[in-house]
Amino acid sequence: KLEFKEIDRRDIFFLAVICILAASVFIFAQPLNETITSGYHNITAKITPLSGNDYFKENNEFYKTTHVVPKPKVLFVTKMPSSLKSILDELYETTQASSIPASKGELEKYYAVILNDLSASDVRDIGALQDFVIEGGGLFVIGGYNSFDNGQYKGSAIETLLPVTVGVGKKDRGNSNVVIVIDISGSTGFEYGQAERAVDVEKALAISVIDDMNEGNRVGVVAFNSQAYKVADIEPLFVQKAEVKDKISKLVDSGYTVLNVGLRGAFELLQGKTGSKNVVWITDGVTLDPIDLQQTASIAQAMHEYGIKLFTIGVGRNANEEYLSDIGKIGDGFYVKATDSHRLKILFGEPRQKKAGSAFDLFILNSNHFITEDLELDAVLYGYNQIIPRQSAQLLITTDSGVPAVTVWRHGIGRVAALTVFSSGNNLGELLEERNSRVLTRIVNWAIGDPERKNPFFVRVDDARVNESSRVFVKAGAFPIVSGLVFSKIDKDTYAANLKNDRVGIFGVLHASYGVNYHQEYETLGFNAQFKSTVRSTGGKVFKPSEVEDIIEHIKNVSKRSVIEQVSFRFEFLLAALAILLVEMIVRRIRDNWSR
Repeated sequence: KLEFKEIDRRDIFFLAVICILAASVFIFAQPLNETITSGYHNITAKITPLSGNDYFKENNEFYKTTHVVPKPKVLFVTKMPSSLKSILDELYETTQASSIPASKGELEKYYAVILNDLSASDVRDIGALQDFVIEGGGLFVIGGYNSFDNGQYKGSAIETLLPVTVGVGKKDRGNSNVVIVIDISGSTGFEYGQAERAVDVEKALAISVIDDMNEGNRVGVVAFNSQAYKVADIEPLFVQKAEVKDKISKLVDSGYTVLNVGLRGAFELLQGKTGSKNVVWITDGVTLDPIDLQQTASIAQAMHEYGIKLFTIGVGRNANEEYLSDIGKIGDGFYVKATDSHRLKILFGEPRQKKAGSAFDLFILNSNHFITEDLELDAVLYGYNQIIPRQSAQLLITTDSGVPAVTVWRHGIGRVAALTVFSSGNNLGELLEERNSRVLTRIVNWAIGDPERKNPFFVRVDDARVNESSRVFVKAGAFPIVSGLVFSKIDKDTYAANLKNDRVGIFGVLHASYGVNYHQEYETLGFNAQFKSTVRSTGGKVFKPSEVEDIIEHIKNVSKRSVIEQVSFRFEFLLAALAILLVEMIVRRIRDNWSR
């Protein structure tokens, strides 16, 4: 029985919880009867086994805190009525204006400024806005018929703030070097799903990536297990496409995994190449060697510094997605799941040409950003602005033909986002519908950043585990003094300290609360997700406790070894040769005597 005991020592008025037990997912909810106020709120949940059989009593109760902050203030600047205003009003304290305030002091009270399809003439005096962004403010610029290429942004002051410039992007046909790295270690030889093996899926993915590529690109292939193997040197794809696909299809899984050698092989292959340099790494990312993980990250960083972009594709039930995502970010690329590998077609393929005014879908290019993580879009739009992302910007979303839709970057310590697609009638169309509007609010949330950064005082404490250190951050005008804590200054008016609790429950520090729970080992029970594949990759097998006879039989079988021993028959051949010689001599002597 799952019981949500209380929030703030009161009966729970609402709670929705996703509970994962074994392979099943359960969603629990309880009804609301009041509104959550701003401040810290403490949540306690308890599980009571109905059967009475409970091996670990330590993990029956869980403590959680949540911090509700007041709505951040945003400025919405527009020359025309917009349905976006009603969406903003639900989540933010929104002020609508027809022009940007000329005074920096007027802007300082806002966390973000949203410009809705304004022309360059509408935003001539941007001195205050520029200071606002450089010092940490957020800016969200929405395109349309009056802005960007339609609003004379080219060479204007507002363009200097944006992650894009006005212009028509051209794809350099045949100017990309792409090395595909394929994991063929033993761990990829086990089932991926419906009798498919991960290595077969990897090979199919590699061939699919090649089929999606512009044939003018130069492509090479590296396979790896504990060593790197050059499958194909970097050559124009139209020269060796069939040969490369054939070589990939014949790869065989074997050996143990050393992740870093695969990237080393790709790095070496790209040395001295001109044009853009890219690596597509197809692997499960699984290794038991922490040093290997560190070395792989170091190589990804070195590749980034050399100008190589790294894109990772995770394959297998136990793919180390979190690590592969981190490696993609280090390598200035991104991570994609095996089912989403077609995203790479936008980067290396031949985009579909569409006439102006034709309907198009939106395509999430980089799903590892705050704005796009776990985001789904099904909006159909009709218009876009002609812009080019800047070199240091991040292109997150495109149209299905590769035209930039959402681009972001950091300007000073502020955040700037540009939305450059729209619908007919010069509005955001289906992006305003509930199922798609999350992209708009996420962009605003990202632009806002920390909703407490303007407060003169705040305390932030992470929930913790018993007997493990947790960090407490304090922003204050003076050095904080708390019994048992040693603070150090980490930034202007910002201090940090470590704290540790030896018991579970809800605790407080400087009027902020935090939960302390049981050790991590009691939370994740059952087999480690990588256990079976690790055992099998070493030639082992997983047995049930009752399968004693099978264990013995398996040990006998794997203990058998084929030994090759050299046996010399030299002596026998010498005897035979000597016998033949003697016989021949005797025959000759008899023949000679007979002839006489």
